[in-house]
Amino acid sequence: MRRYKAALIGYYGFQNFGDELLLKASLDMLARAGIKSSEILILSNSNNPSSPSAASEPKAVSRWSLSELIKAFINCERLIFGGGGIFQDSTSVKSCIWYWAVIKLAKFLGVKVYALGQSIGPLNTLTGKLFAKNALKDLKFLHVRDEPSLDYANEFKLNNIIHGSDLALSLDLKANKVAQGYVLLNLRPHKELDKFIEQAQDILNNFNVKIIGAAFSPEDFDVLSKLKAIKIFKIYKFYDARDLAELTKLFQGAEFAVGMRLHFNIIAFMLNIKFHALCYDPKVKAFSDFAELNKSQDVIGNAKIELDKICEEIFK
Repeated sequence: MRRYKAALIGYYGFQNFGDELLLKASLDMLARAGIKSSEILILSNSNNPSSPSAASEPKAVSRWSLSELIKAFINCERLIFGGGGIFQDSTSVKSCIWYWAVIKLAKFLGVKVYALGQSIGPLNTLTGKLFAKNALKDLKFLHVRDEPSLDYANEFKLNNIIHGSDLALSLDLKANKVAQGYVLLNLRPHKELDKFIEQAQDILNNFNVKIIGAAFSPEDFDVLSKLKAIKIFKIYKFYDARDLAELTKLFQGAEFAVGMRLHFNIIAFMLNIKFHALCYDPKVKAFSDFAELNKSQDVIGNAKIELDKICEEIFK
């Protein structure tokens, strides 16, 4: 009998707040299913991923060590990709190749592989598409979070597709808006960053209040701190899921939010803060369109129910 019921893998441990929220949502899902922390393994960039509670964190091992991966897969029953957009080649095709290799290794060692809350793409290269398609065909099922990903899944003729929502929408956040007279701004590195700064400036000109920056990664902080065109009163750093309570409090005091990061916009939506998404990527545009057609409280309740049903299927 294998020691771990599940190993979680994602873009964890890279100081990207959105991905740490996905880790928290995945751990919360497993906890609701009765899976103990001692039965979970986290494959992370470091041995200390920023999961919700240091006292109850599951064991974490380096995802970069081949020996650790082999040992992990020999000792676990399931590998769960817990949210994110891992199969894309906009940054590098190496991402597709690396995750393909992880899935193949897991399958070779008798591990069942699932993917939850995923985006597929953008895939701009033939190599990226081939590796993504070949890897995704090995999944027990693929739960995608947006329409563009569903289009890729259909193009690849994948089976066992579930069209759902981002895992972060299953988190318990209490909306208690108390506007304190500021607007939140999030920007991230991008090849067309000037265009998004200009869009943000046009929106911010409509508000005669303080502008507060919210950095969801060290790279965001660098971008925000170098801005001169937009006068930012203060910049808050959110790199760790344990900062969620502080982030919630900051959002609840905002009159409006303008941002690039997907999970910056998701948090605004969940807390009933009016927001404008700067759509640098298909997943952000897809969520912005989705938010216009749905009410946050309905979505949050449905997302948790949806995720728990999927989890029940995984562990039946």
